[in-house]
Amino acid sequence: MARALRVVQLVVIAQLFEATLLLGPFAGRAAAAEATPRRMAVEARTLPNGLRVWTQTTPGTSEAHVRLVVQAGSGDEPENGNGLAHFVEHMIFDHETDPGIHGLIQKIEREGGYYNAFTTVDMTYAVIDSFTGELEPSLELLASSLSGSPFTSDQVEVERQILLRELAEKEDDALMLAVREQLYGDQPLARAEGGVPDSIDRISARQLKAFYQQHYRPPALVLIVIGDLTTDEINAAVQRTLGKLTWSGHAPPAYGDPERNPGPIQVDDTDRSGTLLHGFVTPGARDPDYYALWVLQEQLEMRLYDRIRVHRGLSYAPYVYFSPNRREGLLYLDASANESDFGTMADAFDAELTRVASGELGADEVEEARLRVANRFVREHQSGEDLANHLAWLAGIIDPGEQPQDPVEPLKRVGRKDLKRVAERWSAAVFRVDARAPATPALPEPETAGRVPQAVLWSLSIGFALMLLLELLILRRMRALRQTLAASPNAQSK
Repeated sequence: MARALRVVQLVVIAQLFEATLLLGPFAGRAAAAEATPRRMAVEARTLPNGLRVWTQTTPGTSEAHVRLVVQAGSGDEPENGNGLAHFVEHMIFDHETDPGIHGLIQKIEREGGYYNAFTTVDMTYAVIDSFTGELEPSLELLASSLSGSPFTSDQVEVERQILLRELAEKEDDALMLAVREQLYGDQPLARAEGGVPDSIDRISARQLKAFYQQHYRPPALVLIVIGDLTTDEINAAVQRTLGKLTWSGHAPPAYGDPERNPGPIQVDDTDRSGTLLHGFVTPGARDPDYYALWVLQEQLEMRLYDRIRVHRGLSYAPYVYFSPNRREGLLYLDASANESDFGTMADAFDAELTRVASGELGADEVEEARLRVANRFVREHQSGEDLANHLAWLAGIIDPGEQPQDPVEPLKRVGRKDLKRVAERWSAAVFRVDARAPATPALPEPETAGRVPQAVLWSLSIGFALMLLLELLILRRMRALRQTLAASPNAQSK
């Protein structure tokens, strides 16, 4: 009886174990489905000194992510100031000759934090990622940076040399720069974002100070804090640090749209190996069609990836990008391939765009593209660092004073008619861009006349080694034979 019970117990245990193996993944999925993803829920406020502050709490992360965004980048530079925005960024955020600022940077980095600053077409921004305990030192660092740069001649020359070394090591996208030059001529949007050596050499301390006083002030300043702290704790820390700052200078200018040269834009460049850029100019992030363009980009990429890579193998990585800025943007296919396949890939892009413009998209296709874009935003918002980066980008492209918006809600409203409208509106010839850079021809093989081929040298070396080995074996065999003869009775009798 006991043995029978034991058998029953073993059978039950085995069945439970099997059920765990089979149902475990589904149970995990059910638990994951019950968990509600974090959504963007930013609290926006304006301090008495005019500084705009965006905050969101992320419980359970023990991290703090701070971004200070200045709504001024290379696209806001004057005619004779290419590289001015990047130069001011260095003067404000990178100067470490001040002992107090240098000490704050060391304190943050000693605790595993990260500090840096960047300049784009639309904005300049500082990045600090740390644990929550370093939030106040991070805010003190930003407050000291904004109020501490004297723009002295000595410091300007130090940063000038640093910038020139940075430019010497940086590789710009020559093909995209050529496209921007044709689009915008001598306007700021056509220039390299970090400047060029000649322009950096000409920038004066007076220009730097004027740019700083014009742009580094409210309402063009946005502070973003994402972290494992309550809203009250974040607001109190901000008030104790940046809340004490005051600003003087002129109000930032209103941002107008650039004057674009009539299209289509065609570029042939041999400085980049085997690359095709093919697409069209789009409106900027303030346009009502902004979210529909994101969905259109996803739809085009899904189809073209299959047609160009999966089914025909024309390119390893044929991607469709939508790169909007505050004023305008580009939606384009970027693919590396043989020059002979450029036309085929461009035709595939145009054919798919025509299909969208003619209203042939199915509702299921639109829903798939829309869900992919929306869920990508949701996934990014699960990380405090990614959420802070998204908000920083958003702060750089929206109008001063505008509040951040969760992108999922407007994406829900994008439908087939919206994609048809934007494809018809923005795919006209006047907006088209086609840039091609054939692969640089391979260098000819060096002359080999009068030289022994490498394969012959290897063969001779191997043959010589084999001969040595054979000789050693023969010598060893002869020695063994002599020893044998010497040990035989006949040999001893002699």
